[in-house]
Amino acid sequence: MRRGGTKVLLALGAAGAAGLAFALLLRVRAPSGDELTLVQTPRDLGGVPARPGTRAGIDPLDADLGARFPPSTFLRRELSPDEVELLFALGKREFDVYDPQCYFRKRAGLEGRRDWPEHPAGHYAWRTNSLGLRGSAEPAPTPPDLRVLVVGDSHTEGVCLDAETYPARLEQGLRAAYPGRTIEVLNAARGGYSFFHYLGALERALELEPDVLVVGIYGGNDFEEVLTPHHYFQGTRRPPSESFQELRARAMRGHGTAIGQALNSVKYFVTWPDQVDVALQAARDCCTEIQALCLRRSIHPIFVFIPSAAEIEPEGHPKLREAMAMLELSPEDLRTSERMADSLLAFLRQRGLDVLDLRPAFRSADELLYWKADMHCNLQALQRIAAELLDLFERRGLVLGERVRAAPGR
Repeated sequence: MRRGGTKVLLALGAAGAAGLAFALLLRVRAPSGDELTLVQTPRDLGGVPARPGTRAGIDPLDADLGARFPPSTFLRRELSPDEVELLFALGKREFDVYDPQCYFRKRAGLEGRRDWPEHPAGHYAWRTNSLGLRGSAEPAPTPPDLRVLVVGDSHTEGVCLDAETYPARLEQGLRAAYPGRTIEVLNAARGGYSFFHYLGALERALELEPDVLVVGIYGGNDFEEVLTPHHYFQGTRRPPSESFQELRARAMRGHGTAIGQALNSVKYFVTWPDQVDVALQAARDCCTEIQALCLRRSIHPIFVFIPSAAEIEPEGHPKLREAMAMLELSPEDLRTSERMADSLLAFLRQRGLDVLDLRPAFRSADELLYWKADMHCNLQALQRIAAELLDLFERRGLVLGERVRAAPGR
């Protein structure tokens, strides 16, 4: 872990100008160690011009991985505001602004309140700080003993009070376990994020010099949502959802949360099984880039897999079962997400990364772990995630790094 001076966020760069479609040149490493140049001719994107991308990290093809996982095909570049609008419907995100690194983020200095009958208080309030991070607390002007950055989607951002998110609960647990230490956990998650956003959110926070990165991967839709930017950067066409649009339109009426939080992804991959490998490639590529960046910056990465209600407690949500029937999905179809998670987590483990698979802990619970209203992680689930992470931090000795050892009184 590092010591450093005052931390500030990276300045926002200017948006890149649009360009014409052309062939993409990508250098990858063959199993023999030789470099190959692949020429990929962009396909029709339905009015969306294919654009070039760049690789920023390292190839994931180590000797022990080559037989099982293909080499990285990572391509990415800065997106203009118009492209972000096209890919992520930024104009419909009333609380968000364009960001050149993570594409969109929550506005700074916001306060909101939402009625939520399932919450013990009947509502929850939320805030963002001057950096657009969840919560009102600002990063310390001098480096704490431990600074943790957490990235993820809406399950990590939290459908709850600021103090009830699992990053906030992790900070509370760490401070209680290590009194006298200065510990900070920053919640850079945002609803609608997936793997490319996680990489961008890390890049945006690099000048804060985090010691630990927690990546909250949500199995309910991260794999499906990574396809849109992946195909765009690769210059290829993402297969459309028209074949089940009518079924989905009917199911959305009264069952929209079940669709968005799990079933749309399942239906898509059942309809387009060839996209399973494409999504896994995109997820592996982004995670490899995250690992490479963490290695360069002496950041300890942890990948947390958060399952969906469809994987853990389908019987506890009648709307989920009804939506499954309307989408003509079987219980076996639901295992698609689990198989994809198994594959990605195996890859991460083979790379020597810390992986926290929450499925066993969630399945051992006696109570429901997802809000019935929208199937996001509820307070019990968020507490479990924080507890599992706290245990991992303690087992790995992540709080006893250079900063802590150098603290007064040590």
